Amino acid sequence: MKDNERSPKTSQVINLAQGQGGSGGRIDALQDLNNEDISLAGVDVSGAFLSGVNLQGAYLKSADLQGANLWGANLQEAVLTKADLQGALLWEANLQKAVLTKADLQGVDLMRTNLEGAYLERANLQGVKNLTVEQLCTTHTLYKAKGLSPKMLAELKEKYPHLLKRQRDGK
Repeated sequence: MKDNERSPKTSQVINLAQGQGGSGGRIDALQDLNNEDISLAGVDVSGAFLSGVNLQGAYLKSADLQGANLWGANLQEAVLTKADLQGALLWEANLQKAVLTKADLQGVDLMRTNLEGAYLERANLQGVKNLTVEQLCTTHTLYKAKGLSPKMLAELKEKYPHLLKRQRDGK
């Protein structure tokens, strides 16, 4: 998938639904486009109700998901590099093996979110809510992640120092 491979259907459905309550058809549109392997790079679904959306493997580079409700969303193996997720609700979401390199997760609520194998290199984790060391110890990398509390960072350095080192596997 390439950054610019988005059909007019994507923009039309998503833009028409912007500012509306509920999903406004965005969940179905996003899932359909993802199932067709169409890039969702740069998509703006800020503030959208996307609870339960299945975007496994989606290419969401630089997407605006600020304030979105992604409760129970499946974002397994999604590419969210440089995505804006500020203030999003990600309760019980699946971010297993998701690439969140340089993503802005400031103020995100991660209650019971699966972060197993997630790439959080250079991610902004300032003010993240309901994040535990138990979640973080399952990630692939936290290299240069910003905003972790001093207490959490100290525990990670002591028990899981490999997570804070640069990983050399191409992600």
